[in-house]
Amino acid sequence: MKDLRIRFLIILFVLGITWWLAFPLKEKVKLGLDLRGGLDITYEIDVDQLKKLTSDQRAQSIMDKLDELGSVDYKVTVDKDGSIHVKINDLPKNKLVEIEALMQGFVNYQFIKVADGEYTLRFKKEALTKLIKDAQMKAVTVIRNRVDELGVKEVNITTYGIDRIRVQIPGIKDAQEAIDIIGRTAILQFRLVEGPAASMDEKVSDDVEILPEITDKGVRYWKVQKRVLLTGDMLKNAYVGFDNMGRIAVDIEFNSVGAQKFAKITNENVGRLLAIVLDQKVQSAPQIREPIYGGRAQITGNFTDKEAKKLAIVLRAGALPAPLKKLGATIVGPTLGTDSIRRGVKAITYGFLLVLLYMMVVYGFAGVIASSALVANFIIMMGIMAYFNATLTLPGIAGLILTVGMAVDANVIIFERIREELAMGKTVGAAIDSGFSKAFWTIFDANMTTLITALVLYFYGTGPIRGFAVTLSAGIVASMFTAIFMVKFIFDFFHKIRQYKTLSI
Repeated sequence: MKDLRIRFLIILFVLGITWWLAFPLKEKVKLGLDLRGGLDITYEIDVDQLKKLTSDQRAQSIMDKLDELGSVDYKVTVDKDGSIHVKINDLPKNKLVEIEALMQGFVNYQFIKVADGEYTLRFKKEALTKLIKDAQMKAVTVIRNRVDELGVKEVNITTYGIDRIRVQIPGIKDAQEAIDIIGRTAILQFRLVEGPAASMDEKVSDDVEILPEITDKGVRYWKVQKRVLLTGDMLKNAYVGFDNMGRIAVDIEFNSVGAQKFAKITNENVGRLLAIVLDQKVQSAPQIREPIYGGRAQITGNFTDKEAKKLAIVLRAGALPAPLKKLGATIVGPTLGTDSIRRGVKAITYGFLLVLLYMMVVYGFAGVIASSALVANFIIMMGIMAYFNATLTLPGIAGLILTVGMAVDANVIIFERIREELAMGKTVGAAIDSGFSKAFWTIFDANMTTLITALVLYFYGTGPIRGFAVTLSAGIVASMFTAIFMVKFIFDFFHKIRQYKTLSI
């Protein structure tokens, strides 16, 4: 009896803990996108733009160094494939050595010396792969920060390949707002203006480009220096405010390094126009009337309150390392999710009742014991899922239905063994012990191979596939406990009390 009491306490402890973890189900087990409704969107890193943006930064470093050396005649250009070409005229040898050392320090590039003062930098293949992967990881962080700013929880962001990202946001109310905020590159730059332009097609020098500004009167164009003086990487904060005309604007605040740079820029360019460029569009081009030392600036434009809030969010969360290409977006309505839940519950209920009926008809009293363990199996499974913060998806419901059958499969093997032992003339107690003992390793091996498959699906799958893997894994662990340990206890308990001479099996 002591052994039975210990086993009873173990079962009671396991069921108590898992019940506490799992119930109430609505609060403890999260519903996936396909059950709750929401947004499912896939992005791809724009590799061409990533190469250009990275090379633009390196080219800027080269130009800054050349400017430090004094009045130097040079030309630095960046090709579409990210290759950098540098041509320097009439620079002393010792100064050229400094420039060459700088360029050779760019580990992602192959340094090619065409001639003295003429160089080409091209991306190394293996370095480019790492650059794309790093951009993918940074994009995940930025996207997560942006979604957090929306106040949405339980977002699921997964990566696959070296350049693709999948974002799933269950329960999102305004899907279009989320798409706008997530996919916005938000590359903020401060550049000097050379003057107005008549159109985008006007001829300009190699170090100038024409960018549009959208105003309430239409579109106007500016000749803007390609050289970037300051970027949004140095922002500390961004929030909605108002300009001196009472119009909605976005106030930005730089960190200490950015504030120093901004002060230097405004001090050296009093009287000039400074373009505030966001994603290659001029937001405004105010005149620098005096040096600005407070590390604060303002982005004005034709903002609505909602647009200004979106811009503040993406600036606070940080810029994406490169633009994202939207490969596909699916908006799942909550009605479809509710219908899926209702159908899933029906399927589980009918499956449970059919298994119960089959086990009772085929195995009699023993079948009732096995079927009663299904309830405990469900409780344990939900507890495990709640503990690991698993999300229940539609494939996860399929996993639940599958585990209903798997939970009694082990007992079918055991019961057939017990029948064989009884047919050989053994007593009920000996037949029970022998049946469980002989069937154990067969059941263990079968469940372990399935568990390994489920774990592989979890680690290499994405989205709903992982949901199915989690549910299946939890079901395997739960069924092993209930089918072998718990059912064996119930058999031993009734046999100890009744001292059966025969067994309905």
